[in-house]
Amino acid sequence: NRGQLALHSDIQGNGVPVPLPSYAQVANCNYALTDYTEADDGVLAMVPGSHKLCRYPDEWDLSKSTKAIPVIVPKGSAIIFHGNTFHGSYERKKPGFRINLSYYFCRHYMDPTEGFRDTVSEEMLERNSERFAQLMGTTRPRGWSEANPDLSGVAIRSRLSANQYR
Repeated sequence: NRGQLALHSDIQGNGVPVPLPSYAQVANCNYALTDYTEADDGVLAMVPGSHKLCRYPDEWDLSKSTKAIPVIVPKGSAIIFHGNTFHGSYERKKPGFRINLSYYFCRHYMDPTEGFRDTVSEEMLERNSERFAQLMGTTRPRGWSEANPDLSGVAIRSRLSANQYR
């Protein structure tokens, strides 16, 4: 993607109401696989200190995106930041690509961006620890998606859920 990514915070989309908690609900790690030498490389744009505002960026913030600074780092760097931080990216104006690995971390009671709970098998749950089930999101309740749901996995999930707050 060569376009600019508008300022946002990574907790957006999780349904967390404002004011956001001051402690991190989510965190992001971008691992630079190419050099981030200048804004024209399409590098990350971050608003320093914005995580302390405990809110989402609004129209005023978006119109004043000059508060954002380019993140300039050599390849191999890890850029780790609080999920409330306003960030985006600059438009890439140079030929080639900016390549990175993006990791998103969230607390066990939040849904991750990947749908792990929909793909983890009962066999995987049985051979791993209770913490694994928590990390896969299987201990969090959610509504029914069909009229006659298969309840065969409820027992193990209920046991794991009961133990998650010990």
